[in-house]
Amino acid sequence: MEADFQNSADVVSASWHGFGDRDSGISKYYWCVQFDSTDSDCNILPYQNVGIHRSVSRSINASIINSEQWYHFARNYFDESSFEDSDNIFIDISHLSGGDICGQSTPNNWNYSEESCVCVIGSSKSIALHGRSFLFVRGQVWQSVEDLELGCYYRITFVTAHVPFDDAVVSTKEGFIGFGNEKHIFLIYRKQDKYGSNPDLSWHSYTYYFTVKSKIVNITFGSVDETTGILIDDIQVSKVVVSEEKTFTGRVSSNAVWLHEWSSIHASWQFIDQESSIVEYAWAIGYKEGSTEIQRYTSVGLNTFAYNYNLTLAHTSQVHVTVVATNAAGLSSTTTAEALFIDLTPPQIQFVYDGIGYDIDSQTTDEIVANWKVEDPESGLSHCDWAVGYSETGNDIQAFVRISSELTSVSKVFNHSLLSSRTVYVTLRCHNTAGLHSLRSTNGVTISDSPPTTNSAQIELLDLPVTEYQNTPYFQRNTTTLKLKWTGFEDPSGLDSYIVHIENHEKSVSISKTIIYEHSGMVYCSLRGFDLHDGPFLAKIAAINSAFLKSEPISTNFMIFTKNPNISDTTHVKLSEKNRTFTVTWNNVFTSSFSLYYEVSVGTALNGADIIQWQETTNEFLIMHVPLRVKISNGMSIYITITAVGMNGLYSTKSVVLKL
Repeated sequence: MEADFQNSADVVSASWHGFGDRDSGISKYYWCVQFDSTDSDCNILPYQNVGIHRSVSRSINASIINSEQWYHFARNYFDESSFEDSDNIFIDISHLSGGDICGQSTPNNWNYSEESCVCVIGSSKSIALHGRSFLFVRGQVWQSVEDLELGCYYRITFVTAHVPFDDAVVSTKEGFIGFGNEKHIFLIYRKQDKYGSNPDLSWHSYTYYFTVKSKIVNITFGSVDETTGILIDDIQVSKVVVSEEKTFTGRVSSNAVWLHEWSSIHASWQFIDQESSIVEYAWAIGYKEGSTEIQRYTSVGLNTFAYNYNLTLAHTSQVHVTVVATNAAGLSSTTTAEALFIDLTPPQIQFVYDGIGYDIDSQTTDEIVANWKVEDPESGLSHCDWAVGYSETGNDIQAFVRISSELTSVSKVFNHSLLSSRTVYVTLRCHNTAGLHSLRSTNGVTISDSPPTTNSAQIELLDLPVTEYQNTPYFQRNTTTLKLKWTGFEDPSGLDSYIVHIENHEKSVSISKTIIYEHSGMVYCSLRGFDLHDGPFLAKIAAINSAFLKSEPISTNFMIFTKNPNISDTTHVKLSEKNRTFTVTWNNVFTSSFSLYYEVSVGTALNGADIIQWQETTNEFLIMHVPLRVKISNGMSIYITITAVGMNGLYSTKSVVLKL
């Protein structure tokens, strides 16, 4: 009986009949063994004389027959994993509602029917996993992928999420993916992952495999639900490259997805049997190689991938996926994937700082620099992405760009017009090998090459009175203390400090002090420990911004004057009366280097003030009317007290008694 397959690799057998020679007869037969697809004859066993036997069996080297095939993933064949066009046109998710958004912003290179609702949605925040936008689909969209190799194996990965509409209340939705005529359903859960994810959208990742049956394959995505739709992003198609070398991870790959108490295991495999066809695959899941504690062996027919959506996985546990392939000869081959480490926690980003070291708040250059510290002690880091925007998690300036997980800093020079006088934020997003990611932004750095402005800045010397009389502004008697206040310095990058400078006109006194900026608004400063002498002084204040640029100073003059008004011994106070009206004059009784004002009290008794009390004037005379209650007569004594007050608040007093 003719046999196409056998289950022995070290013995080969053959039988034949039908050969004949009517003239001389057959004296002997020769036979040999070779591979089916080869240009060399008899490359396993050379021709051998077997006499007139019509059947033969020989031992062979089994290593010639048996070979293991391994595979890895080649480049991405899918160029449309980001949906925005060259103009970055999309509908912002912050303005999104369940209204009619169909066709408002359509994706390039995607096809859809008139019954389907399709829209490109995006955000200046870092919500999309690829680029700045993602695709909303209600119905289905498809794209033709070309230049695929017939009969080859391809992997497709993507992420999907619930729509952020208030009326999309169903907790679990169904979507589907199609490769040509092949179609698979996937589930979309509304819950975020157990340890937190983006509060706006919770993306779930999926992986599928397919064999190319034509050079052009339509890849289709759609929603089973025709009322609200689904979101799709980061579509990647890569070829599975089969190799004889055993330097790749193996014939079975697996990954896990988890959301709260729900988890799923996705597995794919590739077996090659060049002698006979494979007729069945079965797979199992366990905590050890070949074990079945989580899932018993389950047949999936000829499918080369499978998934289990109803699992509960424990953090830091290890899971093994085992696949058994059975060929037409009844032989089975068992392969276990590398241990799948279950990591339910995303990477830990301890900090992201602007600048090359400690965090900075402003700078003058157009080079954006950030440094960070991130770790994932469980499964390790896979890669990181970084973006730049005008707000935390923003990507207005640069969408996410992938970088190595080994980097701890990054820098890039941007166009000055994008950064000038703006505060920008660097956002870091790091992924671990379990597929989870964390995201963190800097607190922002302001780019400015301009010093603080002084258009509204004002400075004032505060009074420090040493007597009960108020000194004139910018005059003071105190030689050891100055009190200043100022306001109005402005800078978009923020202020760092102020420089207060005091000097006299001769520059024999020149003192500077740095005051740390603490808050906006009015600033008060008290400077002590001086030993100032009489004369004019200048107080100047300049502001330093966060980029350490210094403003033009604002200034004010003030006078230190420590002398009391002088009282002359050669001039006298005079008094005259007419019709109950007194005139008191004190010309040149008091002298000073600066203006004086006077306080006058007049009465009919010692220390009395029944005629007038504390009357102020800048003149050297005072006219007053004697109240009717006061009786006056010739020869009576009038008591006069005059106090001269200087601009520094110091005073001198002269009291006299005059006769009418």
